[in-house]
Amino acid sequence: MMHGDRESYRGASRGSPGTVWGRLTAPARTASRALTESRAWSLRSLIAIVTAAFLAACPPREDPPDDPPDDPPGEALLMDSVPRVDRDLLIYSRAGLPGGESSVDTGAPPLDPPNGEREDGQPEEPGAEMEDFEVEDPPIFSRGDVRYADGAPPRREWRELRFASGAYQPGAGVDSALAAAIPGLISQGREMVYGFLLTEEYLAGPRYQQLDRLGVEVLGAHGGAYKVAIPLDPPETVEDAAELDFVHWIGFGPPELRISPELEQLREELDRVEDAPAEVPLYINLFDAERAPPLLNALDEARIDLGDVDEDLHAVRAMAAWEAVDGLVAQDFVLYAEPMLEQHVGSAPLAKHDESTPTIGADYIRPNYDGAPITLGILDTGFMVGSAAATMHQDLNKWGLGVNFTNDAAGVWNDEHGHGTHVLGTIAGTGAANSRYRGVAPGIGSSANQRIRAAKIFNANGSGATAWIQDGMDWLTNQGAQVINYSGGGYNGQALAGTDSTSRKLDANVWNSRPLYVVCAGNDGPGASTNWRPAVAKNALSVGNVRDYGFDTVGRVWTSSSRGPTADGRMKPNVVAPGRWIGSPDAGTTSGYRDSSGTSMAAPHAAGLAATMMEHYSSFQDRPMLTRARLMATALLHDDDVTLSDGNDYGLGRVSSYKAHWRRDNPNGWRGHWSWGQVHEHNYLYRDIEVPENAHRLVVVMTWDEPPASAGADAARLWDLELWLEHNPGLALADPWDGLQNVDRRSWSWDDNVLTAIVDRPAAGTWRMLTVPYDAPHAFWNGYSLPVGMAATVIRGDTQPDMTLTASSPSGALSVGDTFEVQTTVSSSSYVLSGVHLENTVLPAGVQLEEVRTTRADGVEMSFGSARELTLGNVVQGRSRTVTWRFRITQDGCRDIEFRAWSDNGGTEFETFRACAGGLDIILDPIFGGPA
Repeated sequence: MMHGDRESYRGASRGSPGTVWGRLTAPARTASRALTESRAWSLRSLIAIVTAAFLAACPPREDPPDDPPDDPPGEALLMDSVPRVDRDLLIYSRAGLPGGESSVDTGAPPLDPPNGEREDGQPEEPGAEMEDFEVEDPPIFSRGDVRYADGAPPRREWRELRFASGAYQPGAGVDSALAAAIPGLISQGREMVYGFLLTEEYLAGPRYQQLDRLGVEVLGAHGGAYKVAIPLDPPETVEDAAELDFVHWIGFGPPELRISPELEQLREELDRVEDAPAEVPLYINLFDAERAPPLLNALDEARIDLGDVDEDLHAVRAMAAWEAVDGLVAQDFVLYAEPMLEQHVGSAPLAKHDESTPTIGADYIRPNYDGAPITLGILDTGFMVGSAAATMHQDLNKWGLGVNFTNDAAGVWNDEHGHGTHVLGTIAGTGAANSRYRGVAPGIGSSANQRIRAAKIFNANGSGATAWIQDGMDWLTNQGAQVINYSGGGYNGQALAGTDSTSRKLDANVWNSRPLYVVCAGNDGPGASTNWRPAVAKNALSVGNVRDYGFDTVGRVWTSSSRGPTADGRMKPNVVAPGRWIGSPDAGTTSGYRDSSGTSMAAPHAAGLAATMMEHYSSFQDRPMLTRARLMATALLHDDDVTLSDGNDYGLGRVSSYKAHWRRDNPNGWRGHWSWGQVHEHNYLYRDIEVPENAHRLVVVMTWDEPPASAGADAARLWDLELWLEHNPGLALADPWDGLQNVDRRSWSWDDNVLTAIVDRPAAGTWRMLTVPYDAPHAFWNGYSLPVGMAATVIRGDTQPDMTLTASSPSGALSVGDTFEVQTTVSSSSYVLSGVHLENTVLPAGVQLEEVRTTRADGVEMSFGSARELTLGNVVQGRSRTVTWRFRITQDGCRDIEFRAWSDNGGTEFETFRACAGGLDIILDPIFGGPA
């Protein structure tokens, strides 16, 4: 076969993989020699110096006049996000003990969960493993068939080798650069050469066998290509591999594409500034970590210092002179180079828990499930927890185990910034200082056996080096955290694909140890594709920010909340939660609270809910894909939009505690199902569910977890599954591909590992939910299968229910100076009224409002002073909510008092009362009833 030349490529090559460093002659560094001699794998404490300032949330664009904006961000170059560090940041801290572990014993007895009763008539909803159907000889799909029939061509040309930094479309055959490099590599004593493979088909078992017979090792997918290690003995192996009928091209990736866009941007910035650092901290991503140490000998002649290899990411941390970068990416064993950049917390100090938690229905859940048995992990600025805190907040009198990964002298239990304490209070605050402000899961950390695992990864300025963040992630995983909240991240003005080192580290931790990661989407909206890293990670639950206050605005996405899609087309955020003006414990006080805004405040609402779900149903523990599916399948769609036209703002909608925990299996309620299993090339999974007569909607969400993507690839997803729905499929399950024409609903994506099917007015009967492995790993050749989670919600009641607003008051004569109370009650005819807002819209002269109060579903009475409006939150069918208004008469005469209730899916209702005093013995009465 003839060697193929590069046909189209944006940019010119700076180096050749056959040349080791060329012009670079700087002396070898001690650290790289030590790595070669296996002496650089030990731990050292992190003593980095971080200078970048905390970046606040983005300002809103369209605020109403009475809604003050967020603090605007300070302008900074990207180079300001590069840590000015010494070389101790290079060490990958496997044990995660740079500052030593610190335990907190409060000395208080464990807290008992709040008293409460289960919902009457609400049976448990046990999940079940999906049935397994084996196919001995699954079909092998070409890149161009099957899906084109649906009129949906792929978003990308499969004959391209794609990176986040660009694409290269080669000709067929062996790349000329690879062919030219082979003799030099053989003369150096190299046994393998690394490159890429473009194939006409998705690789399946028989194709792996053909490559294996040639000694070609497939190292994993890189977007639409495959990374391969090719033996150099015999030299003609490369040609033999290219001759295989399913191989289109085999070769090197152009060096320019293996430099991340951020690294190129830094290079351009440094050309314009005077105080440019001589070196840059890097992640050098490798094709193969197992064979890395001998190959890294090549760095001895370059100005590069090396740290430890992160085997999860196949990466090594390094300090490199700028002039060494081009030679670095010219090495065939180097996959991708990206800079270490600081990340930051996601909000700026500015509705409170007393309105935000009922907006997701948390008060319905807390009497029964408070998260106490679940181990929470949290990454943030520090935490004022327990007796070891610099100033313990009463709401955080808990047990904890923590590590300070930063260079702050203040330890993990001293939050000099305040962000971490605020976030933790939303998840697990007890409300001891003020019961109005208790968190979603107040039982977390309430016993010595279930300590909060706390990693301080951001310093007092709210900034954190990537090394701190990734070491903190690993430590939490090693500590067995089941739910991990990460309210921070980074975004440099470029759409992110989730193939950066931090997103890949999150994906690796989820893949290896099964925690659920809940991550804030970011505060760089309202533009599209502004999600932060690691919110773009495919194995994360990404959470956007919506309001929990205001007429016609409860549940509306906040201006600065980051939007999707990701650079590779995935829908992020996955869900939304309240995050605007959230009141939570104020660090440095024993009983104070402060307001903060941002997606940082939204994520902990979802994290707390997830912890209570894991307490309620053990099937959600250690199955993050299943928990994500359930939270999405039970979310309340914004504007009841089944098309998900605004999915890149809201995901699947606002998380709903009651729906996630319970069913209301009556004609006006809903029922739920969830299933899980492992899928591979030969394995189809299915679950049959029953849909009753007159059901309003069927919502099915399927997700799966994957190993981390290839560094710098343009797409994070590695494998391709499909979700099929079949109505009354019968008892026998034939090869699904033989019966494709019988599928009632087929959901698939070129990019996403979240698939959704929404069927309005589904026919009654059995519905089969089927997971089809279009392109799935081979259990032998790839060594694993994919964990799949599927959740279905059958909504029986109207999703746009009738809302009822009633008002009542005791009878009696009124005189000037008297007080009277009016009780307003909001009820739903079916399903759930979403985010109910209640307001006293007309308060005439002569009547004074003195107090507004309500009792939440968990029995906590809340007073809102003389505020004329409040958010009631979700109202479940059969579970009305009531507000008491106390007024005082200040003048004689009759006056009308008006109330208005509004819901995202229930419309607007008004109720008016007339209050009369003086003269005649006239009592308070509804306006339409007239005086008694």
